[in-house]
Amino acid sequence: MSETLEITSIWQSVRHGHCAYRTSALSGERICKHPFALTMKCILSDCPIALPKYVGLNREESSIYMLEKDSSRPFAEMWQEREISGERSEVEKLLSSYPKEMQKRALAKFDNLISIVSAIAEHLGEEGTYEEGSD
Repeated sequence: MSETLEITSIWQSVRHGHCAYRTSALSGERICKHPFALTMKCILSDCPIALPKYVGLNREESSIYMLEKDSSRPFAEMWQEREISGERSEVEKLLSSYPKEMQKRALAKFDNLISIVSAIAEHLGEEGTYEEGSD
């Protein structure tokens, strides 16, 4: 089976069959709640299940992680996670092997995550200046 046919087959199953991550908004738009989805849109070009090669970004506390899927690896090792710095140039380099549209979506999510991490750090920094017992 060709890769394109395989992707189409998986997508048809996800789109028209059962997907544990798909839900609908009040507007009727289909939403993807997969934790690695870049846009939360239920579309083939952003489907972490259907695409054989995919990249996602997540935040845990003040760290950002890149999750890379390569379906040519054994199932247990299909997704690999790495912590990334806050340097956009590092992320651009890591994304260079992915399709341009996926790169754009991943960089947009990275920018969003950086602003969240910065806001958290700023908030924690302000809290850190508080000394107990001082009024």
